[in-house]
Amino acid sequence: MKKPWVAFLLNFLLPGAGLAYLGKWGWAVLNFAAVLILAFILASAVPPDSLGAVSAGLGAASGSLAMSVAGGINAKANARRVAANPAWQPPPAPPPPPSGPAPVNTRAAVPNAKFCGSCGAQTTGSKFCGKCGSPISAANRCPACGFVLDEPSQFCTECGHSMA
Repeated sequence: MKKPWVAFLLNFLLPGAGLAYLGKWGWAVLNFAAVLILAFILASAVPPDSLGAVSAGLGAASGSLAMSVAGGINAKANARRVAANPAWQPPPAPPPPPSGPAPVNTRAAVPNAKFCGSCGAQTTGSKFCGKCGSPISAANRCPACGFVLDEPSQFCTECGHSMA
C-alpha cells in the first residue's frame, strides 16, 4: 500500500516524483513536462512578484494528482485482497461517540421528592415504602429535600441542608 501523503509531498516538491514513487513512470514524465511547460507560459504572462504563488499552485495541483492516483491504486489493491480472500475486510472505522441525552439524576430532577432509606425508591408520602415495604421514619427525613437518612446526622447527605 502506497501512502497518498508521501506521493503528494514528492509531487509537490518535484513534479512527477510522486507518480514515480507510485510506479507510474509514464505519467511521471508527462506530469513533469506539463508542469514545466505551464511554468514557462505563466512566467511570461504574470508579474514577477506573483511567481511564488503560481509555482505553489502548480505544485499543489501536481501533488493532488499524485494523491488521487495513490488513492485509486490503494482501492484496487483492497478490491484484489477481498476478491482473493473474501474473509479479509479493511479495518473497521472507529465507532461514533454515543449520542442522545445524558443520564438524568432522578433525585435532582424531582423537587421535594421523598425516598426510601432502604431501597432508594421514591415514596408517595405513606408510612411504608411501596417498593420494599420498609417503614419510612420522619425522624431522619430531611425537611428540605425529603431524603431519608440511614443514620442521624447534622446535615443531609443528599442536599446538605441542616437537620437541626
